[in-house]
Amino acid sequence: MWELYTGQVAFNDLVTGSAKVLQTIINDGVRPQFPDSAPSWYVTLASRCWAGTPKNRPGFRRIVAQLQALEKTTLAPVLQQDTEQAQQQQQTVLQQQEHPEQVTQQQQRSAQQCVGHQQQQQQQTLW
Repeated sequence: MWELYTGQVAFNDLVTGSAKVLQTIINDGVRPQFPDSAPSWYVTLASRCWAGTPKNRPGFRRIVAQLQALEKTTLAPVLQQDTEQAQQQQQTVLQQQEHPEQVTQQQQRSAQQCVGHQQQQQQQTLW
């Protein structure tokens, strides 16, 4: 899950396949650190999957159920809000194209900020 979120290879700084890497990961329970931008629910789920004792790790059915519950309670409202913002932005762009003389610098800055915020939210909600 760490590799999916970060797009990096875990323990890349250690020599792959060495006994030291295996000892560090298995015996010492060392895990890669998530960046501060990672959602807390994602870090918690990953940590549970990394439990040292296999029977303490959630099964796939439990993981899927948790992800589906999160989708309904957390992601759906965010995605709905993003959709509404995108529709408003499209409407603003169309109006600006039809009446370019009415576009102020403030409106341009505001539209750019909304697009940047929307992209940032989409990246966070995906992970």
